[in-house]
Amino acid sequence: MAVKLHDFVAIDFLGKVKETGEVFDITKEDDAKKHQLHNPKNAYQPLTICVGERHVVEGLDEFLVGKESEKEYTIALPAEKAFGKRDPKLLRLVPLSTFNEHKIRPEPGLHINLDGMIATVRSVSGGRVILDFNHPLAGKEIEYQFTVKAVVTDTKEKLKALITFLMPGLPYELEGNALHVNAEFPEQIQTMLKEKITQLIPEITAVTYKAADAKDKKADAGLQKKRKQKSATNVTKV
Repeated sequence: MAVKLHDFVAIDFLGKVKETGEVFDITKEDDAKKHQLHNPKNAYQPLTICVGERHVVEGLDEFLVGKESEKEYTIALPAEKAFGKRDPKLLRLVPLSTFNEHKIRPEPGLHINLDGMIATVRSVSGGRVILDFNHPLAGKEIEYQFTVKAVVTDTKEKLKALITFLMPGLPYELEGNALHVNAEFPEQIQTMLKEKITQLIPEITAVTYKAADAKDKKADAGLQKKRKQKSATNVTKV
């Protein structure tokens, strides 16, 4: 059966940098062992995505349409269809003192979370650190070897995959055709989430939200207060 736009599919794949052959993403345990990248803590399994929703890089997402199950494909993607071209505007100069305040020793290649954004340390000199907010694979041609293992039709599996990409960790319950989200969001986010879910999984006909109780609201208010008390610049290792 050929894959159609907005189908949910389970895919096995291996992604590598075409120029160097460096493998950066892998779903099969045998392949991980073959390339000496095996991590016993990882759960190796096909990735379930919704085609056309950019759950994978743009070029692979587009290429999936029309492909057959259990057939192996290989595709080479230019940077603009993979992780984007390198943008010099995404380089940022940060004082070394900022890292010292957080007891972090920056070294080239170190990945840093700076105010919620991931960056790579490019150089350290003269009391200054150059951070690169480009994706580590930006500017590189990428090659994927992949197989569509199955077109997913189970509602629970589709919902689990979609929630993982939209809002990881979101608490919810599925009762028949009704989805109950056990969290409180602004109305705009509630509407966006409901529209996306019912559009991609039409068998779900109702989405409701549980209002937070007084205890939850108090805890959230305390968390917000602590966040405001923090320094304007927050740096952590990734």
